[in-house]
Amino acid sequence: MPKITLEFESNTLGLPQTIHVHIPKKRLTYLKESSRNEKVLFLLHGKSGSGDTFYDYTDVVELSNKSNVVLIMPSMQNSYYTNMAYGEAYFDYLTNELPKILKALISLDLSETENYVLGYSMGGYGAIKWGLTEPELFSGIASLSGSLRTLQDTQEKIMKEQRKDLLLAFGHHVLDRPEDDIYNLAEEAQRRSVALPGIYIYCGRNDGLITVNRKFHDFLSMNQIEHNYIEDEGVHDFTDWNIQIRNYIEWIIRSRK
Repeated sequence: MPKITLEFESNTLGLPQTIHVHIPKKRLTYLKESSRNEKVLFLLHGKSGSGDTFYDYTDVVELSNKSNVVLIMPSMQNSYYTNMAYGEAYFDYLTNELPKILKALISLDLSETENYVLGYSMGGYGAIKWGLTEPELFSGIASLSGSLRTLQDTQEKIMKEQRKDLLLAFGHHVLDRPEDDIYNLAEEAQRRSVALPGIYIYCGRNDGLITVNRKFHDFLSMNQIEHNYIEDEGVHDFTDWNIQIRNYIEWIIRSRK
């Protein structure tokens, strides 16, 4: 079957983990062949979601089969794609262990593939953070209604709104975590003249995260960092995100090397 569920014990987390993989029907021979030149899209879920959320609420299976793009959907809990202040090292798991697991179990070598990452809400932040941390790994990174806050914004939400999820991920000393600061990561890449992957940011005007998305868009524009920024009348909902996922996968197809 093209839908594969990988279950294993993570050495990094010390916990059982699940990764959902969708192999397009035309590429079922993929498991026996080199992964060179494959297009791979990582899909990062939002708060209280999991890897299989994309199966439940979007058309990713249909889109994968039509586009011939391999999908990788890890489950990351409410980690905010960080090495949590009060929890496990999820970012190390995502960036270091997960690629090794994919290579060992399904012969998927990310050094040979053309990689993209897209996330919604919490996962939108994760996609931008991962892409700016390892820009050489990705051809494109996409955030849909992402939690694209500054560290100062995050600290204020912890203090004013008693956000336990943010506290567990970022801790009491949020400003001491530059590795989690997407603004800092973008500036650092620019200072080092690193070629960034294509950046795609979407948020609806009726979405509660529109302010932080506009703020990050303005920051990128001010620093002349190329990106696509899209607004419409959308809300924080899969109806709008599904449209954007379809648009993004169509863009991936058009950008085939």
